[in-house]
Amino acid sequence: MSELEKELEQWTVDFCKRIGLRCEKLSGPIGWPDRTIFGPGMYGKIAFIEFKTGKGIVSKAQVFQMKWLAGCGHPCIVARTKEHAQKFIESLLEQDRD
Repeated sequence: MSELEKELEQWTVDFCKRIGLRCEKLSGPIGWPDRTIFGPGMYGKIAFIEFKTGKGIVSKAQVFQMKWLAGCGHPCIVARTKEHAQKFIESLLEQDRD
């Protein structure tokens, strides 16, 4: 992971903490997203986020894992900017309970 990716990841962890969400690094199979997000206000949902720089390439394994997780109903994104990560996280809190 590049320094820019690490910086984006740490910013996202700090942002989640400030708004009361957990943003954990969990291990999984090859290609598993960098962070798992969950907490109050997400109505039991679990979301996943992969960090890449503007030109960072998403591997085939990462694409496979994120498609599989999304197919299970879990929101997933590849975040390339702080703004993108923030909008994604905020959208998780705005979703209906259904």
